[in-house]
Amino acid sequence: MLNIDKLTFRYPRRQQPVIADFSLEISDGGIYGLLGSNGAGKSTLLYLICGLLSPKSGEVTFKSINTRSRKPETLNDIFIVPEELTLPPVTLDTFVKMNAPLYPKFSYEDMQRHLATFEVKDIARYKLSSLSMGQKKKVFMCFALACNTSLLLMDEPTNGLDIPG
Repeated sequence: MLNIDKLTFRYPRRQQPVIADFSLEISDGGIYGLLGSNGAGKSTLLYLICGLLSPKSGEVTFKSINTRSRKPETLNDIFIVPEELTLPPVTLDTFVKMNAPLYPKFSYEDMQRHLATFEVKDIARYKLSSLSMGQKKKVFMCFALACNTSLLLMDEPTNGLDIPG
């Protein structure tokens, strides 16, 4: 499903690459984690996987399509939850109406179930931008899960959540 072949990436103002000649193959149906110290390149790798950064060399393919090409059939089957996120000043209903059509396997039932699991209540009347960091993260993760993409990337998904969350 996901193939990373000889990937190298360097930020413009850095001498050394953050990722150098990295290869990996990931099959369907697994849950994987990235472990490493701060600055090791974990977030960079996630952004390279979903095509938001361009490697200096090598490539990332998802279902045999180079993710850097940003083709609709790839974009609608990958979702990334960034470590830090900014949500627009709209209600959750508006956000879902605007974004769910981009994901063909989006499920409104799953969204409601995930919101209940995360115990997100009474936010319908609030603008998403006014929620606390933890509430934003929960709502965005619920949306991400409801998209039912084949590849879900989460960068530090528990940052901002309290212990019960």
